[in-house]
Amino acid sequence: MMTIFFIFAVIFLSFHGSNARLPKHYTEKIQRGCANEIKKITPEEKKLIESDELPVTEDGKCYVTCGLRQIGCLKDDKINLEATFAYSEELIKDKTIVDIMISITSNCIKKENNFVAYSGCELGFKFIQCLFKNTEFAKVKDYLEEEYSPKKNATQE
Repeated sequence: MMTIFFIFAVIFLSFHGSNARLPKHYTEKIQRGCANEIKKITPEEKKLIESDELPVTEDGKCYVTCGLRQIGCLKDDKINLEATFAYSEELIKDKTIVDIMISITSNCIKKENNFVAYSGCELGFKFIQCLFKNTEFAKVKDYLEEEYSPKKNATQE
């Protein structure tokens, strides 16, 4: 199922083309910018991603981090809050869900001191891992699953 949250949704879709209605410029950016990382993902890691699990190998972590860099959520080995919030607002049309996502992201930044202890591929992985662990994230995930599901896409065409 395509239930990956707001950032990971685009990364996931780089495997699957444009079945969902996510902005095409994000999926194209990931496909172009992370082509080398995509090639290194094993079938097992792909299954993890499809089931909303984070890949834990170095190649998997690099893939996640590359995707975050491509869409602007990571810049100069730091979380780019402005770009992350803008991305959230573009993908999520429900203000309540946007506010939850911004709160979760802000809490992760505070909790992890802007992730300064991490660099390289570990940075993006730790950021995504923190988002996944927040109990409020289930609301965001449910929203995205409903909003960007292939079934909804098919009924709107």
